[in-house]
Amino acid sequence: MAYKRRLRSIINKEPFVQLGRSKSSTLEEVSRCFSSGLKSILSGKSSNRWYQAIMKYGRNRHELYPSDAQPQGLPLADTNKIREALIAEIYAINGYASHIANSNMTEINQTWRTVMEDEKKHYGMFLNLLRKYDPVEYQKYQIYQKLKSGEKQPLQPYQPNFESQIILNNIRLDIKGEFEAVILYEQHLVQIPYQDIQEVFYAISSEEKEHVEHLTQLLLKYDPDPYNALN
Repeated sequence: MAYKRRLRSIINKEPFVQLGRSKSSTLEEVSRCFSSGLKSILSGKSSNRWYQAIMKYGRNRHELYPSDAQPQGLPLADTNKIREALIAEIYAINGYASHIANSNMTEINQTWRTVMEDEKKHYGMFLNLLRKYDPVEYQKYQIYQKLKSGEKQPLQPYQPNFESQIILNNIRLDIKGEFEAVILYEQHLVQIPYQDIQEVFYAISSEEKEHVEHLTQLLLKYDPDPYNALN
């Protein structure tokens, strides 16, 4: 039962990194406790409340986010909620970059690039939070931070195929991704009790909502079909 009490403190009360900094535990100890406790829970009987709660959470995430935009596993620790947000931002950046590369429509590309620049800013905001709350992440950052100052090789050329690209489908896919991001970030906002993390999630969620409206107006401009008199 000790691992359940320990796991409960990890999930509900303290971020993983705070437990790692306490005098009574180390990161390695908490990691072992978390791993063994979770394995035991996941192999338990269906009547186990912990088992049912985690299985329900996992199913709900899969139903809400069946695409590659979301990571595998359960982000129970606050630092892993930040990592989940980082993965969502990377997925968004890659999507917008791909759409720009395969489109020769200037106005649409300008909108995509504006939104993509915001997503890159969001990635930086989240990663700075992660480095602040995860001492191991910060340690690895210090090791590699000078790597970006080395000599750069030219990027390989890419040949777009404008004929096969469906621009309006890409815009709708981007709107879907922005909605998913808002759901994820506002969920984490109410789950994490630290004000600085809450402020970042709120600010970025607000900008994702702006992206939804910006992309929607672009969609209405170029899609000849009505959307129930949407304006």
